[in-house]
Amino acid sequence: MNDVLPCSTPSQVLDIGLFHPEDAPSLLKLYQNPNSGLPSQGSLNSIEKIIEHFHSPDIYLVLARSSEGEILGYIDLFHINVKAGSLFINMGFVLPNHRAQNIGNQLMNYVINVLAVDLKVEHVSGDILCHHTHMQKLIINFQGKIRGYDIALAVDAYNPQSPGKQARTSALIMGGTFITRPQTLYLPDIYKKDLLNMYDAWHCWHRFLSSDSNLPVETQTTGRLNMITSFHLARIIIYKIGSDFATFFREMEEKIKLNQNITVIQVYLPLTTPFSGGAVDILRSKAYFLGGPIPRWYNPRNDALLMQKMNCEPNFAGIKVFSEHAHMILDIVKKDWEQRQKEK
Repeated sequence: MNDVLPCSTPSQVLDIGLFHPEDAPSLLKLYQNPNSGLPSQGSLNSIEKIIEHFHSPDIYLVLARSSEGEILGYIDLFHINVKAGSLFINMGFVLPNHRAQNIGNQLMNYVINVLAVDLKVEHVSGDILCHHTHMQKLIINFQGKIRGYDIALAVDAYNPQSPGKQARTSALIMGGTFITRPQTLYLPDIYKKDLLNMYDAWHCWHRFLSSDSNLPVETQTTGRLNMITSFHLARIIIYKIGSDFATFFREMEEKIKLNQNITVIQVYLPLTTPFSGGAVDILRSKAYFLGGPIPRWYNPRNDALLMQKMNCEPNFAGIKVFSEHAHMILDIVKKDWEQRQKEK
């Protein structure tokens, strides 16, 4: 693959391409610059650690370099699901004083038209933080769509409050699908209309059926728990919904309670099972509310439904969105959260 696309802007001559070891010193300088606007990069605090991280399998860093070798911006990505052909955008960033130079579009052009093609990727997605709309506009420019919201997903590194107040920011679930693979999806009756609106033109020719409140008689629930302590986040990923779903889920929540650092719980349910409606009814009784459909979450390339709950007050007023579709989905999510609070 030719990993350098020369291009130009009125004030900079840029190379857009993948990370090379010789980029590490400039990248470290960017990470350590308190005026860059970047949140802390954690363990990436040396040239050796940066090289090791970005040479890991399935992690990709696309850089915009000035003619002097300065890093002006980047998009870092990883394979969230290799078998499902999905790349996940971890973060996109351009230095504040270079954001009027079309650098973001050049980076995204490389991701979509070079990297994704070379890797034979079918789907690119990301959780796009809602403290500004720059990345939203960029993804929409490349035909990306909005599906839902991760409410209070992360500690807000851009919030002027002191770190001790632990302000949190939400994220849009966004992405684009290049190859359609139709599925039969069972939408819980309570959310069917809303989910069809969320899918909108990004329906990928799926067949949508209703899922009622039934649970299978003999099937046992299977799933796993991931706790991301740096985000104060727990994720319960359900692979199979069984008659014991309520008991299984109660045990998962008990495990989460042992970690007093968890603020947000997310639950992923398979939409390819007719029993998603029964699981959703149980979750709603526990004050979980709608996040949205997640494309290509499961193998092989199957969609999930996100439900969520947090022990903090969501800052809906602080969510900045760009499109009418994003506003419509935000209204759906917020109204469902409000209804769950009334019924607690």
